This record gives sequence, C-alpha cells and structure tokens, in this order.
Amino acid sequence: MGGLSGTPFVVIGMAEDNFTPHHLATPIPFLEDLTRSFDASFGDPAQEPDHPTHTRSEGDLRPVQADGEVDGDWEKDLCDRLKLMGFSDPRPIVVPLPGRRVYLTRHYDLDRTVAVKVFLPIPGQKKPWREAFKREARAAARVDHPLVLRLYSGGQLPGSAFLIYDYCEGGSLADRLRVGLPSLAYAMRLVLQVARGTQAIHDAGLLHLDLKPSNIFMTVSGTPRIGDFGLARIMDARGLAWVDQPAGTPGYMAPEQAIAGSDLGPTADVHGLGALLYHMLTGRPPRQGRPEASRSLADWVFLPVPLPSSLRRVLPGDVEELIMSALDTVPGRRPPTAEAFAESLEGCLSRSGWSFDRNSNVTTEHYSGEFNLGDGLRFAVFRKDLRGRYLYANDAFCVALGRSRHGLLGATDAELYPPDMASRYRASEERVIQTNEVHEDVEEHLSHACSRQCRCRLPGTGSSEEEDRQYIQSFLAPLRDPEGVVTGLQGLFFNITALKQAERRSRQVAEKLEQANTGLRRSNMELAQFAGMISHDLQAPLGTVHGLVDRVLVRELAELRASSRQALTHALDSLDRMRRMVSDLLRISRVRNAERAPEVVDSRLACAQALANLRVDLEARGGQVYLAPMPEVLARFTLVMQLFQNLFHNALKFSGDRVPLIRVGWRRDGQRMARFWVRDNGIGIPAGHEERIFEIYERGDRARDLPGSGVGLALCRRIVEQEGGRIWVESEPGVGSTFYFTLPLAQTVSPAAVPALENTP
Repeated sequence: MGGLSGTPFVVIGMAEDNFTPHHLATPIPFLEDLTRSFDASFGDPAQEPDHPTHTRSEGDLRPVQADGEVDGDWEKDLCDRLKLMGFSDPRPIVVPLPGRRVYLTRHYDLDRTVAVKVFLPIPGQKKPWREAFKREARAAARVDHPLVLRLYSGGQLPGSAFLIYDYCEGGSLADRLRVGLPSLAYAMRLVLQVARGTQAIHDAGLLHLDLKPSNIFMTVSGTPRIGDFGLARIMDARGLAWVDQPAGTPGYMAPEQAIAGSDLGPTADVHGLGALLYHMLTGRPPRQGRPEASRSLADWVFLPVPLPSSLRRVLPGDVEELIMSALDTVPGRRPPTAEAFAESLEGCLSRSGWSFDRNSNVTTEHYSGEFNLGDGLRFAVFRKDLRGRYLYANDAFCVALGRSRHGLLGATDAELYPPDMASRYRASEERVIQTNEVHEDVEEHLSHACSRQCRCRLPGTGSSEEEDRQYIQSFLAPLRDPEGVVTGLQGLFFNITALKQAERRSRQVAEKLEQANTGLRRSNMELAQFAGMISHDLQAPLGTVHGLVDRVLVRELAELRASSRQALTHALDSLDRMRRMVSDLLRISRVRNAERAPEVVDSRLACAQALANLRVDLEARGGQVYLAPMPEVLARFTLVMQLFQNLFHNALKFSGDRVPLIRVGWRRDGQRMARFWVRDNGIGIPAGHEERIFEIYERGDRARDLPGSGVGLALCRRIVEQEGGRIWVESEPGVGSTFYFTLPLAQTVSPAAVPALENTP
C-alpha cells in the first residue's frame, strides 16, 4: 500500500510538478518549464543532454580522465564510502538529473534517516561542478536553526561529491499543495515560520535566492524547514551579494536576480516569501507562462503580477497588500527584511483573529527513529511518506516481504508487489490523502499467483485448510500535523486466514442447519397436517362404527347372549376411547400449527373460563378453587384457557377419595416472565415419573383405571412451549402435586407491583 511523499531536496535543474488549483478550470501551461532552479554560471541542465557518466575509485590505477568524463564506478564508490560511515545502501528517490542525484539512506547506529545529494560532472561540458558542491556545502553549514534543513556531513570522491542532509518525512510543501489549497490561516502561519527561518539564514550572512514550495520541507509535526542551498550566496560587509549571471527560479525569483551583475540583498528573499504565500493562496506562482522568443528573461520578470484576490475571492485586504508589496519590482519598496515581513504577517493574523505563538511547531524533534511501537507485534506495521516511500517497517512486515528494515527504506510498492497490487495500493493511498479518512480492506491472495515477496506470507496463517488461499486485513490511516494537514501515511495488516476459514465453516454449518431446520419444519408441518387429516377423517368411520354397535346393542339386547352383550359393551368403550384419542391428537396438531399472534391476555379471566367449562365436574365432586390476583400475559386466550382447564381437570381426576382442593397463584420470574402454579391435594406422582407424565399417551400406573387418553399434560407442555415458557411438576405421593409453568408478562412488572399473595405457593 502506498502514498505521496515529498522529494526531500529539489536539486539544480529539477522541475516542480504541475499543480492545478481546484478553482481553476484549465491547467497552468508550461509550469514545469517555469519552476527550474538554475545558475547561469553553472548552466541550465534543462538544455543539457543526460549521458552516462564515468568515474574511478580511490586507489584505482586507471588513468585519470578529463573532468566531465567520469567512469560509471562513482555509484559503487559512493556506496562504499557510505557503508564505511555506517549507512545502509542508498536508494534513489529523485528521477536522475544531469549532474545531480538524490538518495535516501539510514544510519545503522543512530537509527536516523538522511538524504544524500550527489554532485556529478555533466558529460561533454566543462562546468565547475565541484565549485557548486563547495558553495552549497559551505552555505548550508553556516546555518543551524530548527527552521532550516540541517547539513550533517559531506565528502568528495573521484568524479563525484556528496552532501548528507536531514530528511523530513512530511515531504515538501509542493507535495501538500498537490492535495489541494490550504486554508488562509494555515498558509499565513506556515509562511510566517518560513520568514523567520529565512531571517536566520540572513543572520548567518547568506541569501537563499530560491524560496519556493519544492524547497520547503515539512516535518511530521508540521514544522517547515528551508532546504536546498544550491543558489545561496554569501553576503559581504554591506549585507549584499553580487551575482554575475542570472540565478533563480522563473516564476518566483526577484526581478533583480535575472539581471547579470546585480547586487542582491535580503529583499530578494522577501520577494521569494511573497511569491511563496501567493502560490499557497492561489495555487500558482506569481508569474506563469514563459518568456517569448522576442522577450528576454530580464524583461519577462518585470511583467505585472495579477492580484491574488482575482484568483482567490475571499482574501483580507491587508494580506493582499503585504503580498503585493513583497512582490514589488523595486527592492526598496518591499519590506526591508524577512523579520519585517514576518512581523507584518503576524499583524495580519492578529487582525483576522488568529493568534500565533512564536515557538509553535518550531521543534528539533527527529521522527526517523520514532513510531517504532510496532516492534515485537505479530502484525505488520509500516509508515510512508506522501509519495509512497517506506520510512519504517516493523519486524513482521520485514518477515512478510523477506527484506531487511534498511532494505525497505525508501522502497515503493512498485518494487515489492505485482503491478496490479501496487497500483491498487497506490489508489488507496491517494484516496486516504484526499479524503483524510481511514481505509479498511480485506485482501484475498492466491499464494501461487503472488510474487515471492508478498504480504500474505505473514507468519501464523492458521489452519492448513485451503493453504493456497490467504486473507489479509489491512488498515491505512493518514498522519496529520496540528493543523490537520496530511503529512504521511501509517498502516498495518495481519493475516486473518484462520478467522475466514472459521467463518466459512460456521457459515457452511449454519447453512446446513438452516436446510435441516427447513426440512424439519416442512416435515413437521406435513406430519401435523397428516395427523390433523387422519384424526379428522377417522372421526366419521369411528362414529359410524360406534353408532352401528350401539344400535345392535339396543335393538338386539333381548336376543343377545350375556357374552355378546359384554363384548359389544367393551367395543363401545374402546370406540369411545379411540374417539377421544383422535380428538386429542387433533387438538395437539392444532396447537403446533397455530400461527404466532400473541395478545394481551387476562390470565384470571382465562382461568375463570376454564372453571366455568368444568363447572359440572366441580359441583359433582364438591371441589373448591382458590384464585390469587392474576397478571396479564402475552399469549393467546384460547390456549391459556385450555392450559388451565387441563390442569384443573387433572387435579379433579386424580383427587382420589378426597374433596378436591385447588390453589392457583403466581410470582415474578425475572423481569419478563410470570411463574404460575396450580396446586392440588390429589394422590401425587411417584418419584422418577415427573418428566414422563408430560409425554403423549403416558398415564402412569395409578391412572390405568381412570378415564382419559393420556394427552392432557402433553397438550399443556405443547401450549406452554408454544408461548415461550416451560412447565414442570413437584409432587409428594399421597399429599398432592404442584404444577409450575411460565408465560411472558404483557409488561415489565416491578417487585413492588406484585401482590404479597404471590409469594406463597
């Protein structure tokens, strides 16, 4: 996965990338040709061909060749020298330019990432490239300030020279402008800091002469740092620097920089500060296009600059006035120093209601050795700059890709993954930069189709099932500075193959279970329909047989022998039992097939209806029933009434020789259920038979001589379970039984709302 990051150094001859502000309808033409840094005394590399160079190593016995025709071993010499200095192998981070290379490397012991700028002769031209190296080295070494890029070291080799600079992981300001125009407050605060860094350069006796977005580098915390002293000049005792040839970047340079033999002062850099703020607010340099063939550079730089407010509508007048004064073609009409520009800009901020702390964001923190919290974790952690170059990777990441941490420094996804994966990761990074949001993804990898270095090779992939298919969970998030601007990318990924395999197995089991449940429901429905159909269809023939037997018994009673009368009487009894069994079977099937349509049921009313249905039996046996206050439940009235009726009938039938005494009550069972009980004083249930009595046609030994089909309690269980409750019994033989069952309450009942009577079963 990748992102944008800035080129740490814009070197002589490097073009700044195109940028089209969101509010402009058409791209700016020829911008790449107008943002070249050049020194006429050194030549414009844009006009010089880039040919292979040649150099020789120290101690090489080959004859020394003319300056400008060096052997190709210069890169090996550089690697050897850096290795002796304790650095890892350098990785190029800028497209090669005539006479310049830029590399990224890391010091092993200091755990610090730096950039190496290499100076080379240009083939076929006699240019003082070593003088350019010495001039930049001496200029950069004069300044030590947190707002200026730090020079660590440097050196000369046969046919080349190099400088080692600090590396800013936040990239260049040009990289940030590619994302979009910043807010007015952000632009003003950042240029204010650049102005103070510029004043520090002036205090060191230097003029920078090339202030532009690609030469302003950003730390992760959002601190700008001025870099690239390729055009810097040392001021004399008068505070001026003399140039015999034009030097600067068209579009940003002060007009006097384009005139040979000019004396340049601090106001030349003040012009650069105004041009920098102009670009940040409008999305383009103050002057665009390029000199026509009929117009020299010295004439072109004096062309009028459009007002910033013509390109950005909402702009305070004092800010525009400051910008235009800094861009004045007459040096004397500009703010005299960078500090004066900074104070004026601070006043603009104050008048706009935006305060600025002089020490805010000005830190000396070094980010290259931090953010290493991922070390020791089993999932891969990495950090990138805005261009998608890896700046940090933990051990798990290195193991997954089969590379060392230093070997990954500066690499891009294009070097690590197949083209389709690299382009997909790059698109995700650009989306994170644009939206400022976290990107989450689950990648599916086929190991045989992946490159040898692939993130799916993380350790601990889990089960060996489907080893060829791996799943990677990845997260990519933006790194932001205090202003909320994206300065880089951070991400992590880990192998979730085992989890995916478990999910797949669970899904397969769930699908099979659902299929089985569907089949079971269909089978139960068909069985219930069949049972209902059979019970319904059996009623007619049973009634016919019963009627025929009864008719024979009535009409032929006088003529039948005693044995025949007894046989027919037994047949009628058997037919009556069969009819009751078929009727009970039909009732059970109807309970199972009843559609779920719960309603609020007054359980006391259902209980009273059940007693009314059993009134004849109660009066015949002299039974007494005691009812406590009853709650409302969520159920169906008919089923609740049938439930109480079966339990009351069971109590009457098994009361023995005693006068039936039945008590009914309830209590709260949790917050949502009501526990009812029906207690009798009957013959009781033998130990071990408490569960059996709820089975269909199970009557027990003591009930064999009593009427009934053995379906009543089975029907009670079906009703209770159908309503989401449960039923059980507690009994003592010879004393009586208490049947308990639960039903859902119609509303949550607090303990205070429950009558005291309920607490006594």
